[in-house]
Formats: sequence, structure tokens, C-alpha cells
Amino acid sequence: MKKENIFKQSAQELKSTKSIVVTAMLIAIYIIVYVFGTIRISEVLEVRFQGSILGIIGYMFGPVVGGISGGTADLLKLIIRPSGGIIIGFTISEILRGILYGCCFYKSKITFTRVLIAVTISTFVINMLLNTFWLSQYFGSSFIGLLSGRFVKELIMYPIQIVIYYTVLKTFSSVKIFKRI
Repeated sequence: MKKENIFKQSAQELKSTKSIVVTAMLIAIYIIVYVFGTIRISEVLEVRFQGSILGIIGYMFGPVVGGISGGTADLLKLIIRPSGGIIIGFTISEILRGILYGCCFYKSKITFTRVLIAVTISTFVINMLLNTFWLSQYFGSSFIGLLSGRFVKELIMYPIQIVIYYTVLKTFSSVKIFKRI
């Protein structure tokens, strides 16, 4: 399938009431997992699972719905559980993450390689580079100074995220009830 077609097909998902309702329910699950599904390992290291929900949205409905869902979920989680100031850059990052997952997973078989590509781009481009940039702008700190600390964290989390995403997406894609949606 050509890449321009997945954006067009994903935009068509917005015309389906069923797609909108399922997406809304998945965003609600994203928020619940954000609030209750974090495992704190240390002061700076946490295992979070809500990103895999965004992966499911991308898998089911594509990059357009994934991007809209990423932005919506990020703003809703700030309303429901504020954690500091609003950094609109993080919302942009979540939009990009939703688009990325839609491009990698929509109308595709979930494979380890696809998950590896998506998590690699998400970790090293969005989390490390882009989010570090947003933080440096927000706090007026040195990008390189922040990046050196965040690099170790992202490197530790990278294989953990691969396992989480692959397990969740592979399991979800194999459940027959979801293939009919």
C-alpha cells in the first residue's frame, strides 16, 4: 500500500461513528493507564504503558486518527492529572508519535521489525531529541546538558519499550474481536 493512501484511508476513518467511538474509548484507556499504569523505578526512571495504547490506535485507524488521538490524549491527561506547566511541544511530540505509529502499523501485520522501527524513531528522535529540545526551551537550559542525562534514561528504556509494544500490539492484533472493528 502506498503511503499517500494510508493517510487518505485513515482520514476516511473519521467518517465512521464506530471508529470515533472506539478511538474515544482507547483514549480513555490511555488516560487510565497514564494515571494508574506507571511503574516508578527511580526518581527519573519510569516504565509507562500508555504509548502502546497510541500504537493500538495507529494500528486500527492509521496516522491521521493516530495524530489527532495523540494530541487529544496529551491535552486530556494534562487536564485530568496536571504535572507541571503546559509544554505545547510535548503535545506536538504526541501528535507526531500517533502519526508515526499509524504509518508503521496501519493495515500491516505486526512484526518485530515494524515495532523495532517505530520504537527506535519514537525513542531517539521524539523522546531524546525533540522532547529534550522542548524541555530546554521551557526551562531555558542547555540542550546538550539535558540530552546527556536523558540519553542514559532512554537507552535503558529502549529495550523495555520494544518488549512492551511488541507484546501489546502482537496480542491485540491476534484477538479476533478487534479484527471486525
